[in-house]
Amino acid sequence: MVKFITGAKGSGKTKWLIDSANEEFKTGNGNIAFIDVDDDHIFSLDFNIRLINVTE
Repeated sequence: MVKFITGAKGSGKTKWLIDSANEEFKTGNGNIAFIDVDDDHIFSLDFNIRLINVTE
């Protein structure tokens, strides 16, 4: 599933995405990949969630 999250800068989109990914991992039964342009949020995500850096 692909979801588009839009909003103004500073409106909490990234925090919402990280919280949603962590919650989905706890309640879901599949694999989760978090796609970002850097590795700044690697420690905010559960260690079982795969972080993909699109700049590499």
